[in-house]
Amino acid sequence: MGDAFREFAQSLDPGEHWFIVGLAAVLAAFLVWQAFRALRRARLVEDTPTSLIRSAAQGYCELSGHGELMPGAPIRAPLTGTTCLWWEFSVEEKVRSGKNTRWQTVESDVSGSIFALDDPTGRCLVDPDGAEVIGPAAVVWHGDGPRPMLGPATGARWSIGHRYRYSERLIPPETLLLAIGTFETVADPHSSSDAQREVALKLGEWKRDPARLKARFDRDGDGQVDLQEWEGARREAQREVQAQLAERALAPGVHLMRDPRDGRPYLLSTYDQETLAGKRRWVARLALGGAALCAWFALALLVARGG
Repeated sequence: MGDAFREFAQSLDPGEHWFIVGLAAVLAAFLVWQAFRALRRARLVEDTPTSLIRSAAQGYCELSGHGELMPGAPIRAPLTGTTCLWWEFSVEEKVRSGKNTRWQTVESDVSGSIFALDDPTGRCLVDPDGAEVIGPAAVVWHGDGPRPMLGPATGARWSIGHRYRYSERLIPPETLLLAIGTFETVADPHSSSDAQREVALKLGEWKRDPARLKARFDRDGDGQVDLQEWEGARREAQREVQAQLAERALAPGVHLMRDPRDGRPYLLSTYDQETLAGKRRWVARLALGGAALCAWFALALLVARGG
């Protein structure tokens, strides 16, 4: 241990000494926790076999396929308006406090819009709410307003002279994705409609066409649908609704990937299985290295102080 370090340790008053030792110990423990968390992620990715959508078992599984937009209005990133599958952004403002400046978040959000994941055997809808999204790099640029007037390609790269900093992460359409979460097949949403409501809607539709209603249900030909004939119309509507519901129940269900909500990780990644597991292991190594350095620093302070 060098004389300079020993002099530094002995120059600290007791309060500073124990604060720094405690801080280093807490940081070491935090980094150890992060290392084991990353290792668990790596093992999870490696040990969960990739399933095909058509044959995937219900429950926790891993899928791989290309992300696709759903029909209808496209998903657009709020800052740049870029069409994408998923986005995350933040806007920070440079705040001065005396001689110091810091970046304070004034707005941030993450996409919760559903998109599709396609593989050669089928399609699965992906609900990204609650997912840990790994892979997309953040694009950062600067400007002078709470919303950027220019995009990252033409906006300022450096903060000098600019008050706001913008950050955006995107997953473009057609990206190859790895998804690990709860896979479930849910019925066609129309098949669970309330039968009585369906009957009421059908009767209302018939009532809007009186001529057709009379031609179909005016059994005695008096030009009106009396209460008995209306009851017959109601029974016919019930039979048609039951037949429609039975037909819908036989239709294939909709596949959905979502957050397990039981503590297990929900991961969406633009990396393939091998790359994602490898990166998690590198994170674990770096965290363990940092933990060892913090522990050595705390121990060295104790030894130097004791000496």
